[in-house]
Amino acid sequence: IEQGMLFFNNFNEFLNQNLDAIVIAIQPNYQFEYIIKAFENNLHVLCEKPIATKNSDIDDILLAWRKSNKIGMINFCYRLNEQFVSFRNMLKGNIIGDINFIKAEWILKNRLNLDLTTHWKCQKEFGGGMLNNFGSHLVDFLIQEGKDIKLLGKSQQTLYPNRLNESGVNGTCSGDEVSTLLMEVDKIPVTIHLSSISDINQGLKVVAYGTKGTIELQST
Repeated sequence: IEQGMLFFNNFNEFLNQNLDAIVIAIQPNYQFEYIIKAFENNLHVLCEKPIATKNSDIDDILLAWRKSNKIGMINFCYRLNEQFVSFRNMLKGNIIGDINFIKAEWILKNRLNLDLTTHWKCQKEFGGGMLNNFGSHLVDFLIQEGKDIKLLGKSQQTLYPNRLNESGVNGTCSGDEVSTLLMEVDKIPVTIHLSSISDINQGLKVVAYGTKGTIELQST
């Protein structure tokens, strides 16, 4: 307030401020109604990923977006990451020849510590969990320029289904998970393996295998 910023307790009142665009940065399972209202008020929208947690909500968002004729964007910030951009340029530059296979994995530690509390970023139904919170970046990166995309198989396992929440109450924690996807992107096999249950913090690793060699992207 001291810096001249305006605060609103009512979203509809906020939307009546002659805005051009809006950034929605809230828990994904809540944001769909705000996205739809923003499009209905002819605003450009940047929102968080995943865009929603239910297919029906996604359908409603897409309908409102198309009717508005405005720009809609999801915050897949890794598209602009320097390492990701460089890796993609190498793939497109045919440095390793024809690509035969891409293997991606994101391995995080610490969830073996049962003293850690759970919060929405650990809950699949709230838009959290390894697949939503981390894997969605990898999926987006690997399919963003694909024309023919197929999901061939998937598996997901939760190691610790219960964990204390921030209030000290025992609740379901669907984020302690191991997830694996098998895809085909323009006839190139792609595997994505995600885990928040490990003794090591391997971080992110993507390896592309081609007829002339391999290239690797790795970040902790």
